[in-house]
Amino acid sequence: MKCLNKVVLSKKALLHNIFLLQSLNNYKHIFLNLKSNAYGHGIEEITLLLKDLKQTSLVVVNSIEEAQLVSKLNIKQEVLVTGYVLPSNLINITSNIKFAVWSIKQCKEILEKLPKAKLHLF
Repeated sequence: MKCLNKVVLSKKALLHNIFLLQSLNNYKHIFLNLKSNAYGHGIEEITLLLKDLKQTSLVVVNSIEEAQLVSKLNIKQEVLVTGYVLPSNLINITSNIKFAVWSIKQCKEILEKLPKAKLHLF
């Protein structure tokens, strides 16, 4: 079957956009939101394009599965999971993965499984 779609990722254009956004924010660090397969562009492809970018200190994903995938690419940035994670899925978590939490119950669930987990309160 012939593919009818073609996606071209331009590292130059992507970096230009990141630097432009930084210039509008006094060159502070920005977070890369790669949830939902990097909005359809491919989470692995975009992560590999940006993994050495010093201007980003955090990669944001929606699920623990995306976080584990991104972490396996040996990125320097920490990874923040913004979606809910079932306690049963809190296994084999690398130290660079953080969790966004919005309830005491969720904090307890995560800390029960991962006592040294890094949490961001939303």
